[in-house]
Amino acid sequence: MKWWPTLNCPFCNGILPNTEVRRGKPLLCPSCSAQLQASNRQLDLVNVIALVVATLLSYSLGIRGYWLVLAVVLLWFPVLVGCSFVFYRLVRPRFERYED
Repeated sequence: MKWWPTLNCPFCNGILPNTEVRRGKPLLCPSCSAQLQASNRQLDLVNVIALVVATLLSYSLGIRGYWLVLAVVLLWFPVLVGCSFVFYRLVRPRFERYED
């Protein structure tokens, strides 16, 4: 299994450099010069999944009350990194035209 999936331009089907995908920054297609961005809806979905996983993990460890909120805040980013790693190997990122 590859570490990163092969990404294709939705307009010309050219291969995109997958190491340059960043939220809020344009990705230039080397084939057709279209400015692309990763789908914001898909990126938001990963954030919500990470928040739910962090909450369920904290709750299953027996943490309750204000400590639950603190645990979710502290666990959210590490869980987000793990969820992103798994999610983008199962589901290819969708691209759309770049909007400022």
